[in-house]
Amino acid sequence: MLRRTKKLLGGPHQTRSPHAPSSLLSARILSLHPHVETATRLAALRLEAGDLRGASEASELGQAVIPFHDECTALAIQALAASGDRTAALAKYEDYERQAIAQGESVAPEIAKLRNALLRP
Repeated sequence: MLRRTKKLLGGPHQTRSPHAPSSLLSARILSLHPHVETATRLAALRLEAGDLRGASEASELGQAVIPFHDECTALAIQALAASGDRTAALAKYEDYERQAIAQGESVAPEIAKLRNALLRP
């Protein structure tokens, strides 16, 4: 997720080592976190309340801040699956998987579990 967030913020950033972000980058990431956390909480609450459209909208807000955010993606997949749109849920997973592979990252285990559940008859 950090690599995706760095790309979102754009531009070259000086770092002390290849794996340690600059303090400016760290501050920017931390400034985004409350927005994504709020969208994630809202999506979870709406999903729990059965407001599937609201859950999808809230998870999209979080992904607008940090694209392919793991928890927002998981909530979006859950909302789509709960609404009966298994095809869209699997497509959301496949988009996430492609992005993870393109960034040299692996799929988050909780998202892989959602996919496996979708593939069960």
